[in-house]
Amino acid sequence: MAQKSFGTGGTITKLNTIADYLQFYTTALGGKFRLTYIDGFAGSGEIPIKSELPLFDGVIEYEKVIPGSARNSLSLDRPFDSYVFADTKKSNVTSLSLLSKEFPHLADRIRVVRGDANGVVLDYCTAHNPKTDRAVIFLDPFGNHVNWSTVEAVARCKGIDLWYLFPSGLGVVRQISDDASVQKDAEESLNRIFGDNSWIEASTVHTGQLNLLEVESEDRRKTATADSITRHFISKMRNVFEGVVLDEWLALGAKNGHWYSLVFACSNDSEKAKSLARRVAKDIMKKK
Repeated sequence: MAQKSFGTGGTITKLNTIADYLQFYTTALGGKFRLTYIDGFAGSGEIPIKSELPLFDGVIEYEKVIPGSARNSLSLDRPFDSYVFADTKKSNVTSLSLLSKEFPHLADRIRVVRGDANGVVLDYCTAHNPKTDRAVIFLDPFGNHVNWSTVEAVARCKGIDLWYLFPSGLGVVRQISDDASVQKDAEESLNRIFGDNSWIEASTVHTGQLNLLEVESEDRRKTATADSITRHFISKMRNVFEGVVLDEWLALGAKNGHWYSLVFACSNDSEKAKSLARRVAKDIMKKK
């Protein structure tokens, strides 16, 4: 696993990982299938990041803007046949709509949607034809916004490669107190992203204390780390994907913290496709 700072090196690592995989994907499959790229949390198409400018007596920090995943996907040597960029924020949708003018040769391939990524993915899965269609889906939520039912739908829909920035640290571990207590709204969001309450056993343990009647109490304490909860989520993914679910992930977060885990899965059940996707995704991760 590589670990980078989120908002600086981590953001660039994430974007480069996706861009490298998309470049491979369209080169390998272009002309063989109808290829679709879905960016479920596309943002505005640009990302401000903090940078440092070296000076004689130190450094000065400043902010610069870099292309986001949506814009990068339009800059491939061989483009996708169809693009779906989704976001819930009106201003982001407005900015994304301008990409058609920036890339006029791809204008008829771009669809911008103001809506929930879960619904966008489910709509695509409903229309997906595994004989003719292939897709890459990138889910980059800020929090616990990807439903487990969406992951299951992708797993059932043969011919989709999924990159998911799973909120392991901020969205899961940070929501659980040291005494294993969780706020009601956080509990609901955890049940939603895991599809059940299996996160409780995966992230906490009984204290093992006995009361006066020598009956073990129900008291628990938190044991979860971003790594351990990522392993648990990957094990759940492996139960529903017949294709590939990588054991490796990229740990991303500010100041070398592990806030998110970039995970990869492929729903294709072809042995040749699985082998290729596993090898390429793993190689790309190793280079980051």
